Amino acid sequence: HLLGRGDCPANGTIQVGNSVQKIEDKSDQVVVDVTTDHAGWLVLADTYYPGWSAIIDGVPTEIQQANMMFRAVPVPAGAHEVRFEYHFRWMWAGILISLVSVVIVVVLFRTREVNSIN
Repeated sequence: HLLGRGDCPANGTIQVGNSVQKIEDKSDQVVVDVTTDHAGWLVLADTYYPGWSAIIDGVPTEIQQANMMFRAVPVPAGAHEVRFEYHFRWMWAGILISLVSVVIVVVLFRTREVNSIN
């Protein structure tokens, strides 16, 4: 929803002159193309959860919590691409642990094969 003017993302209603042209919704990314004739809020009726970031026209933007459970970003007047991206914070640690585990298993199997030959 595109909300009207105001300081709080939960205070407005859809205003005339606001429109959403396109929504791409993937598991780790939501892209919304919006056009508005005045500054307002874009509220994504999706759960507010740590790990999400917002980018408006290539510029990082802080996500606000709307109605205690949704994500909202302030959108200036005009046409904009608003991109929400989810970054799993522990992804690289998980990848590293997985790689180390694979190396340990390979080393153990090779050591076992060498011992069974002798």
